[in-house]
Amino acid sequence: MILSIDGSAGVSGDRLLAAFVDAGWPVSRLRGVLAQLPVPPSVVRLHRRREGTAVEFRWPGRGRRPPRPAHEIVRALRRCAVPAGLRRPAVTILRRLIQAEAAVHHCPPGRVLLYQLSEPDTLADLLGFSAGLAFFRIRRVVASPLLVGARHRDHDGRGQSAPGPAVCRLPVGWPVWWSRQAVEYTTPTGAAIVTALARPAAEVAAGRVMAVGRGMPWPPRPGLGPVTLTILTASRYA
Repeated sequence: MILSIDGSAGVSGDRLLAAFVDAGWPVSRLRGVLAQLPVPPSVVRLHRRREGTAVEFRWPGRGRRPPRPAHEIVRALRRCAVPAGLRRPAVTILRRLIQAEAAVHHCPPGRVLLYQLSEPDTLADLLGFSAGLAFFRIRRVVASPLLVGARHRDHDGRGQSAPGPAVCRLPVGWPVWWSRQAVEYTTPTGAAIVTALARPAAEVAAGRVMAVGRGMPWPPRPGLGPVTLTILTASRYA
């Protein structure tokens, strides 16, 4: 199977994961995978709307967490009690994120501290997306250019009117659309998923559509539309 990601509305981990559910991945499978996280969510709830599906996570004792060394997050992901083949894409994406942060902060990857990316939502999005790839038997991922907006959250969670440094770094060599709108269309996690796993969408020459999913953010964010995933079989490649 081929997964085609439409990046015209930007990409983020929560919307990509929700799009898999919207395409037909049973939420019971998602709950089973996330139960293997070091801190499983206490609630996994779907919100289905005309525009698409959103997935809400609630975490026990949720509060602002201190930054954590990146290698601790990698270790926690590797210890999840799921098949190694299911974890592998998640680890690849996480390492891509760490390399970008290291480049931005001019330090070795082993010294990177993760702030928002250390939140349990990030591990849930990465492991959930990887499990979605396995469920649909995805063998190749392609994506269109990514929409990048003039908005990001800094390490203190404050909104800044500029693209995030990691989001600027991750798509180097990848086609993007730049927007002056103060909307975080593409997040670091979304950019890492695409640039770590995908190839330009022009490589797909022919295929048969098997499923389509549209993923929305939760909570809803003004100006942020759905990410559309198309799952197809392909008869040949360019």
